[in-house]
Amino acid sequence: MRRARVKVEGNAHYHVMSRCALQHFLLTDDVKGMFLKMLRRAEYFSGVKIVNYCIMDNHFHLLVHVPEKREVSRDELDDRISVLYGEKKASRIQARWRALQETGAGAIAESETAAFRRRMFDISEFMKTFKQRFSLWYCSNHGNLEGTIWQGPFHSVLVEGSHDALGAISTYITMNPVRAGIVKDPGRYAWSGYGAACQGDYDAKNALLSAVQSNATKAAKWKEHVEIIRRTLIEDEAGESQAGEAVGSEGAAVARATGKGNCAENAGAGGGDGKSQGKLVLATTAAAMKRREQAVSRGVAFGSEVFVRKAIADASTCQEILTYPKEFCVGGNTLLFCAGRRRA
Repeated sequence: MRRARVKVEGNAHYHVMSRCALQHFLLTDDVKGMFLKMLRRAEYFSGVKIVNYCIMDNHFHLLVHVPEKREVSRDELDDRISVLYGEKKASRIQARWRALQETGAGAIAESETAAFRRRMFDISEFMKTFKQRFSLWYCSNHGNLEGTIWQGPFHSVLVEGSHDALGAISTYITMNPVRAGIVKDPGRYAWSGYGAACQGDYDAKNALLSAVQSNATKAAKWKEHVEIIRRTLIEDEAGESQAGEAVGSEGAAVARATGKGNCAENAGAGGGDGKSQGKLVLATTAAAMKRREQAVSRGVAFGSEVFVRKAIADASTCQEILTYPKEFCVGGNTLLFCAGRRRA
């Protein structure tokens, strides 16, 4: 049974992850360049914003902002189609629409333009557009393969649009090559938004900073972002035992600051025993970023407890049982939670 995807109407952020079929290492360095070009084309066509990304050899992560839907003029539509398909195919599409209008079949042309517009400002349509087009390119350029190169549908987690939640997920994505042992400094990994920004990509830097809700200058925002990554690396290198001590002290401090006594008891409210709801784990951001936490890539929602509980309530169906919020990390002064899910 396919799991229902949590998606909201209008303005929203999503952490998206997808794997190559059979977890094959298809996304080699010579492929990643075209991957990123096609990703940018799909981004422009779809009207979404990629805040951060990380392209690994057998999977990829995205932090995507989907804005409110709006009307797209015919000129803008033509421009978006040209970026996605190229000038030649776009010209053929536009010539067809002109011919339909001239022969009195304008209704067909209007139906086709409406279909293109429906593919915009939607996370599912964006991912479908990108994955299908990249799969076609890959198969035609690597041994005339047929079919898809992807392992099933993509996974998406609804992310609260707060600075703390977006920052934690962005850091989690940035730390992928560090967790995999590829690099010690994520700024040296070229195939991520953070790595690209560190190597002079102005657009990648602006995208990362778009999640920082502050009136500070761009230079100050970037300095703060780099400092978060630096602290994460330092805490990570401190070792498991020291990280464990930091977990307890920081979790207790935040609990006192937010008025939360026993966090496990608070999260357990709502019925059922503690085992069925999942054991809560207090962690510093560094320890959390080091874990391969499936709920952050394949869960329901990520953010404050109120946000996660609402997402669980909205997503619950008779086909699936959703777990209670599990404490994930400390973001700024906010305790952040994630919620996994399992089939009934």
